[in-house]
Amino acid sequence: MTDPYRAGPFHYTGSEGFEAWGYRFPSGFIILEWIPKSVPETDDKIESGHQSVYHSFVDFRTVCDGEIEWGRYPESEGSDR
Repeated sequence: MTDPYRAGPFHYTGSEGFEAWGYRFPSGFIILEWIPKSVPETDDKIESGHQSVYHSFVDFRTVCDGEIEWGRYPESEGSDR
């Protein structure tokens, strides 16, 4: 589901296989924290949890056209993050 009005936690999987945990605030502001093991780079920023910020859902979907699973967040899976 890609409902532009939905708020809350989600899991994102990009077309290249990159994965991120995200949160969309009611204002439309979105924060993604990339999952380091899914990013094929050794950049220190990636290793320590690189974040991306988008000011609207439209802005986010222009750059990130992958799959969204709403309501999914790290703690729901017993993640160590």
